[in-house]
Order: sequence, then structure tokens, then C-alpha cells
Amino acid sequence: MGIEVFIGVKNIMISLSSHEFEKAAKDLIELTSSYLEEKFVFLGRTTETTFSILKIQKNDVDCELGEGIKIDLTDSLCHLIFNSKKPVILNDIDKDEAAKQIPVVSEANIRSYLGVPIFLKDGELFGTLCAVDSKLSSFSEKDVQILEKLAYFFSYVLELEKLAMHDGLTELYNRNFFESVIAQSIQYGTIMLLDLDGFKSVNDQYGHETGDEVIKKVADCIKKIVFEDDYAIRMGGDEFVIFFSNVYSMEKINEMAEQLLYGIMSVSVPNTNVSITASIGIVININSEEDLSVILRHADIALYQAKEKGKNNYQLFQE
Repeated sequence: MGIEVFIGVKNIMISLSSHEFEKAAKDLIELTSSYLEEKFVFLGRTTETTFSILKIQKNDVDCELGEGIKIDLTDSLCHLIFNSKKPVILNDIDKDEAAKQIPVVSEANIRSYLGVPIFLKDGELFGTLCAVDSKLSSFSEKDVQILEKLAYFFSYVLELEKLAMHDGLTELYNRNFFESVIAQSIQYGTIMLLDLDGFKSVNDQYGHETGDEVIKKVADCIKKIVFEDDYAIRMGGDEFVIFFSNVYSMEKINEMAEQLLYGIMSVSVPNTNVSITASIGIVININSEEDLSVILRHADIALYQAKEKGKNNYQLFQE
């Protein structure tokens, strides 16, 4: 099973669930380990609240860290990097009063630590490349420089994955992401299929530049209703899919649909009389046993019903 991690950046997410990413993560850890042969090395992922370990190589070091663990960011040594955005060297954690109070130090038997940040192209922090030991270490600035170079090259992989899975105009996920990731990982949730009403007339009257501006503003409206575990996808043209992976009440689903319709209806473009609305088809209570093509067909039926009922509304699919 491949590595699967989603990077949430202001409701824009980067999919990292490909064979290429897994291989790159494995190569990164092996290269780091070949340089720091007697250390426990790992690749970490940070968010504003959590820290996860994606890949490890123990090298017979007596530290209790497991691949796939997820803890509060403040319970990890890597939160020191998250706060400073700079490398951290702790050759003897016992001499650092703040560091030795961090829960993972005693829980995982860590006595020394070296970590460098891994940045995305836009400067956002992805995570950390680290080495630890249960004994004292003599990490140096040269070690930092080597790990920083490895982290820098790894960031290119992240950027390539982002380009492959994102729509260039809106920075939402694209159809490729939907078909290769969402289709493989649906457990339960709700899908909204959204189509703009009369969008062709915008392009015909004002040109594709204005049309693109409308699409970007609609995407902004969508981003406002998705949360960390939800996915917004531009399928192409003026068609969008929103996959809510949490189980929401009907009241909440209605609220989000109303908010989305109102936001889109409020979209305007300077120096034009653009007026746009949307129709939405909704399928609730989907689960992993259902075929995605069937779910989308049901959402399309509900969307068609919304168009038939005058547009600028949403309809739930009914069996």
C-alpha cells in the first residue's frame, strides 16, 4: 500500500498518493541514512496542529517511533522547526529545558535530534527531514547542509505531484486527482456536482478571459465551504465536484449548498454585467461499496432536476 498524505494549504490540497511519491520518499530516507549510517532517520509531515511520520529507517537505533504515527504537533520535536522554519540541532536534549519537556522525548527514548524543514515552492512548510538517536550525538552544520540539500531536491517531487493533480486556473484538484485518488479512497460522505447556469453566454459575450475570471471566483466560493478532510475538484469547463468526507447532517448540507449558491450569485467582474448562478446535484450517505461512476450518475440526475426546476437551486438524489 502506498503512502497517502494530503497537504492542506488554505483549503487547497496537494495529493501525494502516487507510486512516484512513495519511491521518492523511500529514496530520500535511504540517501539520508547512507550519510547518517548509525542514526534513526525519518520523513515527517507537519500541519498547523499535527505531526505525522511518513517514512522511517531505524538502523538499529533504540528509539520508539513508528511509520504512520500521528500526534499533536506540540508533542513532537519537529514543532521547533515548525515555529522557527529553521534547522534544529540538539546533540544533548537533556541540556535543553524546553526540548526535554516535549512528550515524545521520553516516550520514544530520544536523546539527540537533528531536523531540517522541507518547503514547498510557495514557501509553505511541508514537513521535516530528521535524524534521532537514543544516545548523545555530534551533529554538525555540515550535517545540516547535507540534509537541506536532500530536502530541497525532494521538494521538486512535491511540486511535480502538485502540478499533476491540480487545475492550473483555480488551484483546485483536477479530474486526474478525482479519478486516481478519490475513486480509490472513498469511505463515506457526500458529493455535490455543480454546474454553472448559462456560462457559455459569458464566454460568448465577454470572451474567455472574463470567463476564466468567473471560474476562479466560483472556485473561491467553493473553497470557503470545504474543510481539511474535504476535496474540491474542477472536472473541466464550468463543472465542479465537492466531496465531503465527513458525515454531515441534512441541515448542514442544506446550509453549505445555500451558502454556495448565494456566493456564486454574488460573483461579479469589473467593467462587465456578468450575472451567474449555479445548479447543484447532491448525493448523500455514499460509501466505499458504491461505484464512483454510479454515484456521479446519480449526482448528474439530481443536477438535471435542479436545472429543470429553474436553475439556481440544489436537489438531492432520490432513489
